[in-house]
Amino acid sequence: MPGKPEEPSPGPSGSGPGPSGSGPGAFDLMALGLTMALLVGAGLGLGLLVDSWLHSSPIATMVGLGVGVVFAGLALWEKARQYL
Repeated sequence: MPGKPEEPSPGPSGSGPGPSGSGPGAFDLMALGLTMALLVGAGLGLGLLVDSWLHSSPIATMVGLGVGVVFAGLALWEKARQYL
């Protein structure tokens, strides 16, 4: 009909548009990997600095590493939510 908009054809699963353009590109994945590596590295580095300052090795290193991993996981979650 002339006034009716076309609906997108279902993808292979039959639940919506096909997979073209639905996922992150190579640049997005590289940026996410770099972001996660920097967050974990920053947490580890700060933990090492605090340990050398307080002479409390390896307590602050482990805490800093844990904080870095948590923030890297949050960055991953925020990026993944765009594609869910």
